[in-house]
Amino acid sequence: MALAVGLAAAALFYGLPRRWTLILPVFVGVYFALTTAVVQNGRHGIRQTSVGVLWAGTRVPHPDWIDRAAGRHAAVSFLWTPNPEPHPVYNNEFFSRSVRTIYALGADPYMGGLPETTVHVRADGVVSSGARPIPPVQFAVAATDIAGMKIASDPQMGLSLFRVDGPLVVLTRVAGVDGDTWGHRYVTYRRFQCTGGRVAVELMTDASLFVDDQTITASENGQVVKRVRIAPTEKRTLTVPLLPSGGRDTVQHRA
Repeated sequence: MALAVGLAAAALFYGLPRRWTLILPVFVGVYFALTTAVVQNGRHGIRQTSVGVLWAGTRVPHPDWIDRAAGRHAAVSFLWTPNPEPHPVYNNEFFSRSVRTIYALGADPYMGGLPETTVHVRADGVVSSGARPIPPVQFAVAATDIAGMKIASDPQMGLSLFRVDGPLVVLTRVAGVDGDTWGHRYVTYRRFQCTGGRVAVELMTDASLFVDDQTITASENGQVVKRVRIAPTEKRTLTVPLLPSGGRDTVQHRA
């Protein structure tokens, strides 16, 4: 299409009398103005795409919410689990200058270019790189509970900002849930430094995908503690008491 238009414009330019040649630059200028408006504001234009990308990473009124809570000159570490939706870490690192260090709980398969450090969580919940704990942090953003005082959050993205002022210690880890809240066959909840309590999980399925009831089995520290059945159009809450063993508690849900 572009080649055909270019050839037609060249033929027109060649055949026009010299006194009319100034019409062509005016025509090209109008054409570019119209196409730019479509590219910028059309259904699949730059503006619509930009809003969608921003929405994929932050859903609070101010995208610099971390800077607003911690201060632009603070030192904020971002602890995240690489997943199919990397925009939460990209967008927040872009809009908040205080986000200085990225710690990834696992290798980043997307190679986003951020200078991140791969870390793991020890049996006591301390975040470590190799055999040594990472340096103490001032503030930390995470999609899970960590030791410290929560001072701000982006609830729809599941991110919270904590004042830590010390070692980075994870209190809760959830595995087996994608960024869109769909769970895998096994979903595991781990609580470090656990002293008891309970964990509640909201369950639902999709009537357009499932026609039969689903059975969810909850196991705690290797023992089955509860089973529930959920219909395709039903929403239920599964509550399991936490019974720590050796300061930790592990609850696994199997669909």
